[in-house]
Amino acid sequence: TEEDIYKKLGMPWIPPELRENMGEIEAAMKNRLPEIVDLGDIKGDLHIHTEWSDGLNSIENIVKKAKELNYEYIAITDHTYPTGNGLTEKRLLEQWDVLESYDEVLKGVECDILRDGSLSLRNNILEKADLVIASVHGFKPTTETILKAMENENIDVIGHPTGRLIGVKTEYDLDMEKIFEKAAETKTALEINAYPRRLDLRDIHIKKAKEYGVKFSIGTDSHSIKEMSNIIFGVYTARRGWAEKKDILNCMGLKELKDYVHSF
Repeated sequence: TEEDIYKKLGMPWIPPELRENMGEIEAAMKNRLPEIVDLGDIKGDLHIHTEWSDGLNSIENIVKKAKELNYEYIAITDHTYPTGNGLTEKRLLEQWDVLESYDEVLKGVECDILRDGSLSLRNNILEKADLVIASVHGFKPTTETILKAMENENIDVIGHPTGRLIGVKTEYDLDMEKIFEKAAETKTALEINAYPRRLDLRDIHIKKAKEYGVKFSIGTDSHSIKEMSNIIFGVYTARRGWAEKKDILNCMGLKELKDYVHSF
């Protein structure tokens, strides 16, 4: 077996996702391989859109699907105006009023990062959310744009940080190490977007960000309940990046997650 071969070589078995010549042999020889995250460690999905913006399904049907997936919680993170039929501040607050009746649903939002690094919602709105994802849509940001956004204390996660769409759009030209440093400093998580055309962050960025002590959030960016099963692609990408359970927000229980995001 594979395990026998590794044992004869004097090292523990290396999971296939780590076999990328990124230091796994050396780590194995020193018995320092990470205990990489598993699908069963995921407590919920932290990036879901509903029919309130550009999604296809109702909150009720999304909650039902989450229960089928045995999630402890989900975050509803609809777009803000003008992206994706996004919500105005008034409509967002109306949606959050509806979400108050669901104990297992985080009142979230995917807020736009604007060209100058400011945000599409006022802080007095953002501070009422359980989870705020800040994302770029419709332009190519500079590194400074992302750094400035992370300085806002109401931002919990940077969504699809490099902006790539596989086979369609390449990554933004960003200084990723500066972004990892700022994310660690501000305790801002970086998303591992599980949408199959994104997978953003990708593995090499996850591994490097982990070295800075950055936390991650795995979200499907679902626009239909069928896409909620894509969480597995985010987990596989996290595994390739050496991410462990302790590195990922949605491996926390609901109370621990809420306490964590509101502690900074």
